[in-house]
Amino acid sequence: MIHRKGQVESASGPKKGPRDPINLFGVLVPQSLRQSQQFFKRSVELSVETTNIQNEIQGMQARKKFLLRIKDKLEKGNTPA
Repeated sequence: MIHRKGQVESASGPKKGPRDPINLFGVLVPQSLRQSQQFFKRSVELSVETTNIQNEIQGMQARKKFLLRIKDKLEKGNTPA
């Protein structure tokens, strides 16, 4: 059963969702480490966004190529002999 705040209940009782791995370094984590973690998270988000945009561009290029082939076929069909 799933509860609020991402807690999942199992036979052994409620469990918390994923923990922040930065806490493995202790309670008093240097600010530079926290900042590095934020930069890394942002870089992953940007990488995903970039990949999605690349996929969209490739899809548009394929669509353009397809439409140009259809156009060429139509123009050949309308050419007087």
